[in-house]
Amino acid sequence: MLKRIVATALAVAFALTLGTGLAVAAAKPAPAGKVNINTASAEQLTTLPGVGPKLAARIVEYRQKSGAFKSVAELMNVKDIDCLDSVTYMQ
Repeated sequence: MLKRIVATALAVAFALTLGTGLAVAAAKPAPAGKVNINTASAEQLTTLPGVGPKLAARIVEYRQKSGAFKSVAELMNVKDIDCLDSVTYMQ
């Protein structure tokens, strides 16, 4: 369940960077502004629901090694993110 929340939160952040919207229930309040997962610091990523310091660090590390995320599905390559099937996009 927690992995699904984390994956959904990251998908929300990614979708916002692409200019699409999505509606998702979250465990903690949404960040005050948009969080671009391709440029955000680990500290900024922790403002996303379900993303703690360790996961945020893994996201930044993956991004530094592999470059910018090009799709939501690519988030699944980050350790401990393994479920994005519940994400629905509205364009």
